[in-house]
Amino acid sequence: MWSMALCFTAVATGPVVSASAEDPAWVGLEDMAQLLRNDARMIVMGDSYSVSWFFRVPPACLRVWPIPNITAVEGGAKQYHDLMRGLALSNQVSAIEFGDPDGLGYTVERASATPKYFALPVRGMREFHANEDMVLGPGNRLLEFRLQNYRFEPGVHGPFSIAGDSLRFRMLYRCASDLALQLPSVALQDYYGDLTTMDLHSNARGFLHHGEDPEVGRPPVPGQINAALPDIDVNNDVANLLRVRLSTDPAFIGSDTYLDVAGGVYYHVDENGQRLPGLYYSYLSDDSWSYMGFCSDAEATHAVDKQFSSEQLIHWVDATTIDPAQPTIFTWYIAPEQLGPEEALAVYEQMVDTMDEVGQSVGLHDVRHLLIIPHMYYFSYGVGDGTEAHGYMLAQQDAAFTLAQERDNVAAASIYAATDAMLFDGRLEGVDWLRDRGFADFDFGTLEADLVNPPVSGILLDTVRVHPLGEEGAGFFAAVLGDLIREAGCPADHVPDGLIDVHDLLAVIGHWNEPSDMDLDGDGLLTIVELLAVLDQWGECWPVQAPFNTAP
Repeated sequence: MWSMALCFTAVATGPVVSASAEDPAWVGLEDMAQLLRNDARMIVMGDSYSVSWFFRVPPACLRVWPIPNITAVEGGAKQYHDLMRGLALSNQVSAIEFGDPDGLGYTVERASATPKYFALPVRGMREFHANEDMVLGPGNRLLEFRLQNYRFEPGVHGPFSIAGDSLRFRMLYRCASDLALQLPSVALQDYYGDLTTMDLHSNARGFLHHGEDPEVGRPPVPGQINAALPDIDVNNDVANLLRVRLSTDPAFIGSDTYLDVAGGVYYHVDENGQRLPGLYYSYLSDDSWSYMGFCSDAEATHAVDKQFSSEQLIHWVDATTIDPAQPTIFTWYIAPEQLGPEEALAVYEQMVDTMDEVGQSVGLHDVRHLLIIPHMYYFSYGVGDGTEAHGYMLAQQDAAFTLAQERDNVAAASIYAATDAMLFDGRLEGVDWLRDRGFADFDFGTLEADLVNPPVSGILLDTVRVHPLGEEGAGFFAAVLGDLIREAGCPADHVPDGLIDVHDLLAVIGHWNEPSDMDLDGDGLLTIVELLAVLDQWGECWPVQAPFNTAP
């Protein structure tokens, strides 16, 4: 295992100015549009900005972006979530997450004499304790996984799955620190299928980072995330929720053993059982996170300590990997913190280096990073949204852009720059910005919204002016980010409609040898370079929704 220094916090000093329309909004995004619309795994790394609700920006991208195939979704076992639910059916269950209502946070093996903590932000792990008071649900069930298929329906992609699709499900669990404390076995059952027994003592999925065949069982690694073997077949049920039921033997009641369910993976397969190419969406995020957690390489020491080790990270990435040959994009979407330029760059370098080493250890063939600077928000601790706050935003934007310029596998995009540093809390300048750009008629997914007039009235952030307000706000920021990807990946789409065709060709010819913002090679004129770019990129690129689609 490698070592990493702790992250730190510092205060930006000196005069700063906010972003302007002339500032660049992305670096190194050129191939992202093609990659996302073909075959890639996106692992979102973040804080409360990235948890899996559609009123957060990364999940909103699943609705707003024109992704042809969303073929896999991984999530935790939280009771309520937009992507995947872990519905507890037994009485002896605890939520292992920062917001645990009992105040025990990341405490695991809770009845043990020596406190133990597991802070990897799977949001959220659910711990079952098979004590003498345990009561199982109908059919001896502990939990029911539900992929919230209907929540995908309003998006451009539509539902995750339709009747007749072939899917599989992989269950993730944290093995107890002492194997003797691990619940020995469980059974998984698709809504229509047979029970499949999972031996949790000796038949975990093999680990790529140990050079093992994932389809060959091995004893689970104590204290780490493991995947039960085998993955089971899943069919759509009558409610189209892709339900997977988790049960156990009543004989284990009173054994004082644990089952820490860490979520699961739903993925599409072909007639031969091979995964289908497309976007695989997963995340590591939890409420109230910080940069410290993502680059500490130190295990948590108390209930709400958000640090986790690189070993925990490696095991999670390994257990959730379907195909190591699939390109992996670690997508960093975290609220900027109070860091100066040098400190911010050091943090980004450390996070990227960490995941590069994780990818190398697991054997991922193609590891990339997308650093995203979110929207302007209202800083706490008396900073607000003044000059100092914009200084922090710019410091981390500059750090992200610098790293993207220095490293071939890093790209950066700034919602902050793309929205001209606006704080969308209903103030007049923000409303005018939205009106001038056509957001009185905004499409996000198959939904429509007026962001300018009542009842939204330009208020796209919550009451503390930090997170997006509702699905409209998240959809807006996701659409802005998607349009940056379109702009970078489809430079010849001069008439933004998602197609590079005769309209773009005529636009170039109509301004031949004239100064134009359609210039691609920096000579200030439309020449053979721009003409050849249109011909070379001819066809569909990144479909565009209102108000970005300005085609006649």
